[in-house]
Amino acid sequence: MPFFSGLLICGFAGLTFLYAFFNKSNRVEKIWATVQFRRLIFSVIMLVLYAILLESIGFIMDSFFLILLLCRYSGSQQWGKSILCAALSSIISYLLFEIFLKAQLPKGVLGF
Repeated sequence: MPFFSGLLICGFAGLTFLYAFFNKSNRVEKIWATVQFRRLIFSVIMLVLYAILLESIGFIMDSFFLILLLCRYSGSQQWGKSILCAALSSIISYLLFEIFLKAQLPKGVLGF
């Protein structure tokens, strides 16, 4: 599965490269013009903290707080929508990985 996923990604990257190489339009885009660096740095810091705290506080709580903060501050959602999105995402991902796929996720301090 990882091998074929890698092949698929390489294929899409090759198609993208060929499209950009043979595209004859003289349109030059400024890639970094619309990037909001504060949100980018915040997201990277949150992902690093997620990786550090995963074993200690567990998959569900860690995923909940990651998605909550990313939705709230990077996605500019209201608190209610952010909490709902974080709760549903962490519960659905737990059910998918732990129950259906039988993957062993870090339990954390609460034991689930």
